[in-house]
Amino acid sequence: MGTFLMLSGIANSSVTEVENALRDFATKHSGSLTPLSSDIESGDVLLIAASDQGNVTVLYPDSYLSWHEACEHLSVTLKKPVLSLHIHDGDFWMYVLLKNGQEIDRFNPIPDYWEELPESEMKSWAGNAEVFARHWPNVTPSQISNYLVRWDMLNEENAKAYPDDEFGSGEDWQLTDFMAKVGLVYPIDDNGHSLGSKYNFEVES
Repeated sequence: MGTFLMLSGIANSSVTEVENALRDFATKHSGSLTPLSSDIESGDVLLIAASDQGNVTVLYPDSYLSWHEACEHLSVTLKKPVLSLHIHDGDFWMYVLLKNGQEIDRFNPIPDYWEELPESEMKSWAGNAEVFARHWPNVTPSQISNYLVRWDMLNEENAKAYPDDEFGSGEDWQLTDFMAKVGLVYPIDDNGHSLGSKYNFEVES
């Protein structure tokens, strides 16, 4: 099985604001959000980390698959732009940009991954750098437009969207390059150590 990652990115927020909003979400779903010791390292914990740009990333536990619902709650509660971010089975990454619980923009480089789609539906997943930049702080269209391309799975060159990227087109971890461009930190360092605050997150689906 490939990599599955479920994340939220919240613009212009703080760890405390996000923690309170997630605790409210958990309580409404008969669950809880409880701080954990900093020395716990596990894929079953929730991580919250702030970037130097004033944005916050949430990495959900490996087993939690309703992250998009949590993203919708964060966008409504905090009244700030929220990104629902996902790596699916190591095959691709995708995002949905939310504002007040409503979808503003979305991108999937392999929109017909699960089934054949009409071209109009394929294009609806193309992402729009102009729209994104209007709703997300401190980002210009030129900083992200090169990521918003449909992947050619027969092309194995994995060309990088930007020279300073680590990963190329066709690589699921390109997500982390995109996150860096929009001012979000990936909350695990290169040595596999967690960054930020850790929590036990229990929510009934």
